[in-house]
Amino acid sequence: MSPIVEVFARVRAMIMISECAQRQRPSRHSLKQEYIVLRRFMTALAFICHASVVLVQSVVGPPSPVIGSIATAGGTGANSAAANTVLAAPDGSPGAATMRALVAADYPLAALKANNPSDLASAATARTNPGFTNVAGDDVMNASGQHFASGCVAIEAFGGVGNGSTDTLAAWNAAVSSFRTKDICIKFGVGTYVFSNTASATPSGTAHIRIFGMGKSVTHLLWNVNVAGMILTTGNEMTVEVDGLDFETRSFNANTALAVNSSDCSGSKYSSHFNDLSFRGQGNYLPSSYWTNDLLINNLSDVSATDVDFFGNRGNHTTGLTYQSSNPKTCVAIVLNVTHANFINDKIGFLYGKAAQGVTISQSNFANGLTGINVPVGSIGTAQLSVSDSQFNTTNDQILIKGDLVGCQIMNNVFTVPASPWNGIYINNASANWFTILGNIFENTKTTGGDGIQVNANGASNVGTITGNGFYNLGFGVGLQAGSRHWTVASNSYNHVTTNVSNSGVSNLVGVATP
Repeated sequence: MSPIVEVFARVRAMIMISECAQRQRPSRHSLKQEYIVLRRFMTALAFICHASVVLVQSVVGPPSPVIGSIATAGGTGANSAAANTVLAAPDGSPGAATMRALVAADYPLAALKANNPSDLASAATARTNPGFTNVAGDDVMNASGQHFASGCVAIEAFGGVGNGSTDTLAAWNAAVSSFRTKDICIKFGVGTYVFSNTASATPSGTAHIRIFGMGKSVTHLLWNVNVAGMILTTGNEMTVEVDGLDFETRSFNANTALAVNSSDCSGSKYSSHFNDLSFRGQGNYLPSSYWTNDLLINNLSDVSATDVDFFGNRGNHTTGLTYQSSNPKTCVAIVLNVTHANFINDKIGFLYGKAAQGVTISQSNFANGLTGINVPVGSIGTAQLSVSDSQFNTTNDQILIKGDLVGCQIMNNVFTVPASPWNGIYINNASANWFTILGNIFENTKTTGGDGIQVNANGASNVGTITGNGFYNLGFGVGLQAGSRHWTVASNSYNHVTTNVSNSGVSNLVGVATP
């Protein structure tokens, strides 16, 4: 008799017994009879529950192992796993099942990357042979050596070792290749990972890139040869995210530590970010150990850089952060927000390159280098620069504008102005227009410094305002040279300044200074 038929037969018998009991006249045996009926009823009910379980198993298969062991991906496809083990907890004891573990158990990494329907189907249904082990980070591996992941892979799963000597390049290349045309996500652990050559990743035009470590103080990527460090290339509106890493060079390096290339041409609906990073020479920042360029961003739009340290070589060589379009005739890089950054010992802290627009720099420090922010000659198509709440203590012009920048706000900063002939802010371009310089302090607490603000030339359509600033112990507070036009200078404070305001320009308005 089938389980279903037997269930219905038992239920029918139970009902008949109940009807007979109700027709009996009360007697001294009625209590015993009621007990018998109740017992038979409970027996029938228990049988119904058991039969229901049997019925479900006959349709969907046997249950998975209990919590603490993860059901597996066996499968028949080319990328399927044959055996899997229990995923251990961080302390080595059997751990409870987690979403990450369950996803890893169901889908082999290779099948995910290849999007192989056969492997995915077999992996999802062949739940036998427990056998997963936690390899490293978010990567797990079965007994046959196949890697599974919940999204990101640990570099250790492909042979990377952060011991300061083992070459990581082959592990990097294998990890990148495993994603094929899918989004790339690679994790580095605690330690020093050595590279013998450039680490590159160029996924398809529709793939995002995420590379991360455990923090710039504990995860170090070290290049011991004079080559480019890491080059990440992605397509239009694709993102790049790099977090928690220290990019080191063992000695002088004539290349770029991290270069990011994108085919974005006019903005992106996604945001990219670079957080908790450090760029430097190995060890105690030796004068002979530095990158020539720390972070170079080409074309990528909607970018943030937060808590990034750019270390140079006592101001003689390194450019910290460069933002530009690599194809200024057709593409514009739009929106870069820099916050809580340190530009130390750099020749140029921030370089505002061609066809880049919408840069904000705030709560950052520029110290011991030559120039803090540079908009160089030839930077055409640059627009919208906002600098606020930052400190400048460099030895040359601290904000240097020689490109045709349009739209600039410089507010609430502190400039420790170097000695003459250098300036806190220097503007010299006949196409530069629209400036507001407000609420800054320009000072030199040692000897008499250079000049606070010098405008040698600017555009004819300029609307420039210099107001609410404080100038102390300088040669000139504000110098408006012959090529300056359409500036208003008023309500500033001057103390121990040789010449408060010098005006040789055209259509400039100079108010009464506060002594």
